[in-house]
Amino acid sequence: MGQKINPFSYRLGINKNWNSRWFVKGGYKKFLEEDQLIRKTIEKKINLSGIISIEIERTGDNCKVYIKVARAGMVIGRGGKGIEELTKEIEKAVKKLRNKNAGNKNKKEQQSPSLSVNVEELKRGDVSAQYVAQQVAWDLEKRLPYKKTIKK
Repeated sequence: MGQKINPFSYRLGINKNWNSRWFVKGGYKKFLEEDQLIRKTIEKKINLSGIISIEIERTGDNCKVYIKVARAGMVIGRGGKGIEELTKEIEKAVKKLRNKNAGNKNKKEQQSPSLSVNVEELKRGDVSAQYVAQQVAWDLEKRLPYKKTIKK
């Protein structure tokens, strides 16, 4: 058998963009761990809103997180309260990770970058394959008939 290549890598830069956009000369591991932690925290907190993609962009001390969801109302909440809670949760998790990585070497608290979370709503849910797959999985978990679910 030949070597398998992820089809996403063929499309990068042509019709797909990177999921994480940042450049750093040193400390690649630290930023990669933070990105994974941010993604896990978001998925744990707002999984039922139909997450399509999570993009992270870092410039200097700023960190912008773009979340594309099918049901933006569930994420935003009343008066933007949901986004504020999500931002606080992410900042707390990142701060905890940084303190753990700093260990006993550096006891002073490190500055956390300014974090902004932007939520974009998906206009048409039937266009995104990921959202359709999530819908099918949710319906099967509810024990709906599989033939009816697949036709829908």
